[in-house]
Parts: sequence; structure tokens; C-alpha cells
Amino acid sequence: EGWKIGAVVTDNAGQCGRARRILSLRWPEIAFVICFAHDLNNLVKAVLKSDYAHVTKQASDAVNALNASSAKWLVEANSMHGCFASLLRVRSALEMLEVKFRDAADYPAALRVFADRTFWDSLADAEDVVRPLAYASLKLQRDENTMTDVVVCYLDIFAGFAKHPYGSRNLIREVEKR
Repeated sequence: EGWKIGAVVTDNAGQCGRARRILSLRWPEIAFVICFAHDLNNLVKAVLKSDYAHVTKQASDAVNALNASSAKWLVEANSMHGCFASLLRVRSALEMLEVKFRDAADYPAALRVFADRTFWDSLADAEDVVRPLAYASLKLQRDENTMTDVVVCYLDIFAGFAKHPYGSRNLIREVEKR
């Protein structure tokens, strides 16, 4: 007793959407909204399935090969953005590593992408697209967010997608759906 509920937050699954619509008819004074952090995670999944899927797979395979190895090519990366940014930060070292060890019998095939300029260009593009998603993901997990924070995050994501050749294809539509 004594509690006044102003809003209910759910994820954006189909059954939750249906429940929000039904409950909003019964209690019109309560706002039934989706969890924007969950929606943002769905947007990240869309990026992974977009035109960036190939470079994401290459980067992931390369990092997995680095992390699985106890050999001289060990590196740490634990998130998509962190993975991309880490690889780009040490690009010249990884290119030299590929040149130096490419003929070694135990050199993982997944690391051969380090000699491919197209891989590095695509990775830089993907990292730039993912950066506002990583920032928004961290920001929207706070308890003190306002609707303004959410709108600004989506604006930054939209702007980031719009300035890239791949972004204008499918990713802008993904932001607009949300």
C-alpha cells in the first residue's frame, strides 16, 4: 500500500508487447514501455548479421585463435567493440607478426587476415559503426536514465550508421524500427 506505479518496463518480445497493450487498456495512467538496453542488444545482433558479418567473423576467428594459443601471438579482447578497437590499436604489430610467422607450421590460418588490407579497412569501418552502440549500451544500463538519454543514444547510433557505406543499407532501418 502507498505505492504509486508510474511505469512498467519489459523486454520487447512478442508476448511482452501483447501484455503491454492489454495492461495499458486496463491501467491507462501507467506507462508500459520496452527496455531500451534490451532493444539496444537486439540492435547489436542486427549489426552482427548485417554487411559487417564477414569482417566480424574474421576478427572473431582471429581473436579466438590468439586467445586459444599459448604461442607468441597471444592478445586479449573480450567484446565486439573491444575486439575491433584492440586489433586496430595493434595493427602494425599484427601485420609484422603475420609477415614474420606466416610460414610457421603452427601459425593459425585465421591470423592470415592480418595481411589483408581489405580486412583492416572493413574492420575500421565496423569499429566506427559499433562505437556508439558500445557507448549506448554502457549508458543505458544505468538506473538514472531519462528518455532524453535514450533519444540521444539512438540519434548517435543513427548518425554513426548514416555516415558509412554499409550503414545506409540495412542498419538505419534497424534503428528506425526501434
